[in-house]
Amino acid sequence: MASRKHLRKPAGFRQKYSGWFSDKGRFFRLPMLSVRLISPSGRSLITNALVDSGATVSFLPPDLAGALGLLRKKKEVSYGAGGSFSVWSSTVSIQYLKKGRAMSAPERVEVRVPYSGRCIPYAVLGRDSVFLLYNVMFRERAQTIELISPGKS
Repeated sequence: MASRKHLRKPAGFRQKYSGWFSDKGRFFRLPMLSVRLISPSGRSLITNALVDSGATVSFLPPDLAGALGLLRKKKEVSYGAGGSFSVWSSTVSIQYLKKGRAMSAPERVEVRVPYSGRCIPYAVLGRDSVFLLYNVMFRERAQTIELISPGKS
């Protein structure tokens, strides 16, 4: 892992949308990034996460929270396009990757974890995470997402 000092200013990068099959077999291309999630205890894993400009907070599916060893806390309520659902909160560090290479230092983010695994099929990066580190540009025609370092836009 690169040193935090070396990655103090996040490097901007562009990435193609990823292909995703819904539970009904429909194929979508979505603005997803490769991320390393790091728990407070130091456990880590690499997964893909949806960049969602409509989400005010970030979410983790219960299976990822379990793999990281995150402990369930007090039940809260979160709201989404499908209505309200029960969640618990925890903190993880998120590091953005491109082709396995770190593009940022790990940044601590509070995440919500739904009690039901059916609420979200993948990690969701809301406006409390990637949007605070980068200027984010979605290019639908090219099916790419561009993360622009602050001061370069």
